[in-house]
Order: sequence, then structure tokens, then C-alpha cells
Amino acid sequence: MISIQHPTFRYQNILVQVATPTSVGMGFLLSKWNVIVTCEHIVRGNECVVLQSQQRKGLAKVLYLDNVLDIAFLEMPKGWETEELEIATLSNIDTEIPVWIAAVPESQEKVIETELTDTIEQTNKITYLELDILVVSDQSGCPILDNQNRILGINSAMYSINDTFAFALASDYIVQALIHFYKKRQQFNNQVITKCFDCQSLVAESELKDEKCPSCDSYLSIEIDDYEPEGIARTIEKLLEQTGYNIALTRKGPNSWEVDRGSATIHIIYNETNGYIVGDAILCRLSEEPSKELYQYLLQQNYQLKGLNFSTKGLDIVLSVLIFERDLNMETGSILFQNLFERADYYDNVLVEEFGAKWL
Repeated sequence: MISIQHPTFRYQNILVQVATPTSVGMGFLLSKWNVIVTCEHIVRGNECVVLQSQQRKGLAKVLYLDNVLDIAFLEMPKGWETEELEIATLSNIDTEIPVWIAAVPESQEKVIETELTDTIEQTNKITYLELDILVVSDQSGCPILDNQNRILGINSAMYSINDTFAFALASDYIVQALIHFYKKRQQFNNQVITKCFDCQSLVAESELKDEKCPSCDSYLSIEIDDYEPEGIARTIEKLLEQTGYNIALTRKGPNSWEVDRGSATIHIIYNETNGYIVGDAILCRLSEEPSKELYQYLLQQNYQLKGLNFSTKGLDIVLSVLIFERDLNMETGSILFQNLFERADYYDNVLVEEFGAKWL
């Protein structure tokens, strides 16, 4: 596996992170079709999902679910339209050249080089692209690109085999699904549409009766859960709501939230295994040659601060709070979170303006 920055790639403009209360993955914009393409298993059970793309963040409605191909379409928020990349077809895919998985891990933009070893037919004569790389869950929904910036397919961790290689759905099926989806949508606008696993017909919400497909009478349901957090997760969300945040927009996967305070980005994670809640405020970045005075300042502040701690993660300067779950309630949590938010908004300015750190 080779992580690279490829100077000719324009994938950043089309790539988005897709998050729900129970999962997180990726997706990509198709402005021509006015949709975002992602994997069905990422958004399953959700009416809306959180999108994040570079400096933008918003909610998107789920429009189409296909658990046969593991793809889903999301409504593109207004103003998110961007440059359209060409979608290649199976007939002009060259298996002799390297391909790239476009992915954006934490705070980094990178592409992962791999080999397209073959195209194979699986169940129901669906053609997949065979990749010599493991696709992890948060890379599900990423597009496969060639060196001409053409979209060849979509990744899914559901198709990783033996931790050594994976299959990506060929782009032809995405285009076919889009055509059939829009034809159905003309009849049933603003309704969620799904595909029957048995007969492959598309079914709108209003056509479902007694959770049966109207075409073949097989079991079929569009399950939209009204998510309600419990326990510690519920307390955290109440605290964030009390602070003025839109809870739906803060969710970043299972027991994970993200908020912005001033120019600082704050990640909150609850680890059920060890019972700790961690709040990490990513303030700014170290310069190429950080000054001795900056490190001295961080150490001095760690000595003086109560309940907060400075650290560096890579080049990021982070201000953190650690809370044990048994100590978290609305009163203590309000004080600790508010302290973290206010100090984060203060310290990033000090570190940049007085000690030469860089804005994110």
C-alpha cells in the first residue's frame, strides 16, 4: 500500500465524508445527476446523514437504497455543485495501469495507490473490479480513479476478502442505477426508493404494503429509525444541545461527535470499553521549525491548567479533556465542556499570533 499526493488528481472537490449515529464512510458528488453516491450499508436505517467536504458541512436526505449492489444516493445540498469527473465504462477500463482509492483520513488528503488486477463476475452477473488492497470501513464509498481522473467504480468494505484484497463495484452499475432511479423518481418524487433483493424491481415508499414487494410479494421494507441516544451518549448530546449546537450536524459515527468553536475543531469520543469521554480540540499546526518558546509555553500551561492538557499529535496542537463516565452529569459536563470550548477558542489565537503556529 502506497500513500501518495498525486498532483494531477482533482478528486478533492467531489469527495465527502458521510456520517450517521451508527457508521461513517465516504461518498462522492455527481453534480450532473444532482446526487451524492455512497454505500447502502453506511446510510441504512437513516432518513438524513451528515456530510462534510473540506470546509462545508450539512445534512442530506437519503433518496435511494440498493442493498443488492450496496449503493445509495443522497440528495445534494444546494450550493455543493462542483466539477464533474468523467465516469468510465467497463469497455474502456485498462487493468494494466495503477488506480487510486481517493480517501481522506483524519486531517489529511491522500490517495492510495493499488493495482486493478482483474474484472470478475460475481452473483447475479455483477462485475466487480478486483483490487490488491484491503478496504477498511471508513473508506467505503470512496471512488476508484485512474490516472485520467475518471471514476472506475466505488469501494465497499463489504467486499474485502481475507484482509488481502477487495472488490469494487464497476461504475457501469452506478450509471444504470441512476437512470432507473430517476425514471422511478418521476412518478414518486420526494419518496425514498429501494430495490427488491429478489426481483430487482424499484419500489417507492407508498407502494409498500405489509412490508412486501408489490412485484414479487417478497419481504421488503424501508426501515428508517428515529435515532434516540441512550446513557452517556444521551447526556453528551444534551450538553452539546445546551451549548447551542445542532445535534444532527455534530454526529460523526458511533459515540463520536464533532463541533467547531471559533477556529478550533473539537472531537468528542465516548469509549464504552474503558468508560472514558475524551474531548480533543485541534487548535492549529506546528510550523516547520517550531520555536523553543512555543514548547515552553505549552508546558507552562499544562502546569497551570485544571482539567485540560496540551499535547501534539503529528503536527497538530491539541487541547484535551478526559472525563470518566461515572463523573459525567449535566452539571459537571457543562462546566468541563464549556471550559474546553472557551479555552480552545482562546489558545489557538495565542499560539498563532504570538508563537508562530499555523492555522489549520
